[in-house]
Amino acid sequence: MSSTIPGQADKTPANTYIVVLSDGTRIVLPVPKIKLKHEEEDLQLEAWRDEAGYLHKVEARRSLRRFDLEWAYLNDDQMSLIKNALKSQEYFQFIYYDYNGGENGVLDEAYSGNITYELYSLRYGEGEWTNVKVAIIER
Repeated sequence: MSSTIPGQADKTPANTYIVVLSDGTRIVLPVPKIKLKHEEEDLQLEAWRDEAGYLHKVEARRSLRRFDLEWAYLNDDQMSLIKNALKSQEYFQFIYYDYNGGENGVLDEAYSGNITYELYSLRYGEGEWTNVKVAIIER
């Protein structure tokens, strides 16, 4: 379900994720942990089995892509960049290059789930953040 971006694969580093806002601003996210979790899931309205045991499903959409991004450590500037990119508007374009997983492409409309994180320390008035996690989900 991924679509190749012509001319970009050989110029963009692996594991690069870019958020494109509605005004055209491109924000390159910090490189997350290696071996990210990418999945495609079906959005089902309901599912049931009949008396013979056959499964019946009412699906709203098939193969919605989801990217679970994680960072072990971020400084204040990196954390602000991620929050501003993912929470400044409801939906955004999401470009991904994951050559280790053999995928690259674009989600024309995506949104982010909750951002979870832990404050590691405050050093010179600046935060250091650990275990930062967020899901990017196709609309």
